[in-house]
Amino acid sequence: MQKNILKDTHSFLSIAIVMLILFALNSCEDKKHETTIIPIENTTEIFTNKDKKIPGNKQKVVKEKKIEEVNMSILSQKNITTHGEITSNDFTLKNKQHTYHITLLNHKLTFRGTQKPIVFINLFKADCSACLSQISAFKKLERKYKKELFVLNLSDDMQNKELIRFAHALQNSLEITINTSPLSVIYKNGNYYNHFEGLAPIEMISHDIQQAIKK
Repeated sequence: MQKNILKDTHSFLSIAIVMLILFALNSCEDKKHETTIIPIENTTEIFTNKDKKIPGNKQKVVKEKKIEEVNMSILSQKNITTHGEITSNDFTLKNKQHTYHITLLNHKLTFRGTQKPIVFINLFKADCSACLSQISAFKKLERKYKKELFVLNLSDDMQNKELIRFAHALQNSLEITINTSPLSVIYKNGNYYNHFEGLAPIEMISHDIQQAIKK
């Protein structure tokens, strides 16, 4: 019996020693993992210089876009495009009696020849008999609404470069790609109201002028 007890004790001690060895090994492994130095510098190097500049590039693109928008705004305020050319948006137009100074910017007209709220511009060909017959009707409208309406009739004198330049600019502002005659435009307080391409009934033009005066 004593022999069996010694045998059991020996077995118990052997098992205990093995468990202590295993525990010591696991502790060493855990300690090793805890004390391992993470190569921070190496991990940051995976970002290239190009990647590091992305925020700067975005700021540069935004800045350049804003500059471009400002430049386009300045361009639209000072110039207009006429058949692919950059030209002034100020015009000096003459007829037999008067000289008129006009500024045309997009759909905005500044007419320095009158204080009347409604300006009706009529561009027509001198050899158009139907266009010429309408002029008397436009003059009657001007007399009827003498406090509100100013009518400017302009024939397309091919020798008048300033008039041709204004006609092209007017077509561009209205996004008209075909040279139509006559071309009549109504402005109220300098703002575009309506236009007519080609011959339009006097009744239709008169109606629109009346509506522009009422509004």
